[in-house]
Amino acid sequence: MCIRDRNELPNEGAVFSYTLSFSYTFKNANDRVYFAASKPYSYTMLTKLLSEIKEKLLPQAKSTIIVDKDELQKEIDDFTEKELSKKRQNQEETLKLERLLTHRIEKLKAYNHADSQVKDYQINTNELIFRKETLTYTLAGLPIELITITGASSSSQVIERRKVIFITARVHAAEIAGSFKMEGILRFLTGDTKAAEHLRSLYVFRIVPMLNPDGVVCGNFRCNLMGTDLNRRWDSPDRTLHSQIYYLKQLMRRTIAESRRILLFCDLHEHSRSLNSFIYGCNKMADGSFCTWTKVRLLPRIMAKNCTLFSYNGCRFSVETNKQRTARVVVWKEFKVDNSFTLESSCYGYCAGTQIKAFERKEYCEIGEALLKAILEYHYVVKNMEEELVLNKGWLKPSKLVELTGTPAAVLAAKRMVQEKESRQKKERAERLKETLSLRYSISLKRTQPRGSSREQPTPLSLPT
Repeated sequence: MCIRDRNELPNEGAVFSYTLSFSYTFKNANDRVYFAASKPYSYTMLTKLLSEIKEKLLPQAKSTIIVDKDELQKEIDDFTEKELSKKRQNQEETLKLERLLTHRIEKLKAYNHADSQVKDYQINTNELIFRKETLTYTLAGLPIELITITGASSSSQVIERRKVIFITARVHAAEIAGSFKMEGILRFLTGDTKAAEHLRSLYVFRIVPMLNPDGVVCGNFRCNLMGTDLNRRWDSPDRTLHSQIYYLKQLMRRTIAESRRILLFCDLHEHSRSLNSFIYGCNKMADGSFCTWTKVRLLPRIMAKNCTLFSYNGCRFSVETNKQRTARVVVWKEFKVDNSFTLESSCYGYCAGTQIKAFERKEYCEIGEALLKAILEYHYVVKNMEEELVLNKGWLKPSKLVELTGTPAAVLAAKRMVQEKESRQKKERAERLKETLSLRYSISLKRTQPRGSSREQPTPLSLPT
């Protein structure tokens, strides 16, 4: 039973919300029963996925490097200290919070990692570099895994010149669609397809598969152990309370300081009220250049062309007041990343013509793959449109944009389903007409034949098909 409640909130007045109530009869005494809004994707499942990828790559490895678990965090801290000393920023409040929580956090870390045998590592094969390292630790001491994937090269300078793509998921613990999409991304990038090989040769992928493992482990919906929505702390994260956001931002800042361009940032989410998959982007280019409208919409249009599960009509390109502190908006504003997106997927399903079908694990994984394929196509399409954008001061005619990006796959699929339905109905009508004519012909023969006639029955005429 679903009840619409009227709740009074401070400074907001009456707010309507829905409460789902249901009854359940336990079959056996002392049974442990779990209730979930959707199929779970646990922290353990992520750990198993990374182990599976590792076991797949090890037979192909030319070399394997054991990485110090705290190496990356120390490097970022060193970079931060240099940056702070240059800007002479006051960190007294942060240090005060750190002193209050350090003892408790260290005890949690010691508890979680005392017997841990999991090592950070880098696997080098002839085709790719796969590196797993610890970005930082959560309040409960769980590691925030950072995965780096790129193509193998004999020259480190070639890798350093590649643009960087950041992809994150599960900042909101209950949004399991993000993890299924992330699984599709990780499997595709570590696969042996030509598209995956080409992507690795073009970009360095920095991936955080689970930003809020504390919330996932404890069964929280949106928040971490402090009751904080981490996706509303990107503007000024605390190094202790919101360490995963703090260190990820510092990693981005260091990437830019090394004169490397961040081509794309994408945060994977799940949506509780809308159907299909779609993207939330920002309204204009971050640098205010000539590409003020077209370019930020290019990748979503390409994705819509290739993926029937993705709806371009569901995409929104705006910056609302209540989204100012989210990852998408902060990365766009602070780091001048034009393609700063949130990739949303419905927690329920998608439109397939006139039908609504429920999302399964396979479809969520396909959306992750579709994002990567769209990035690859974007690399070539943007080259073709650069000259035209310059000539037209950042504007493309709608017909030209459609020509470059094509018609959305969902639109084509819907048209195809309508055509198939009309064809099927036409065939059914023809069958019914054939049966009706055959019945009428049979009745007319019976009426014209004399009673008791010994003449042979005439052979029925064959009707045209």
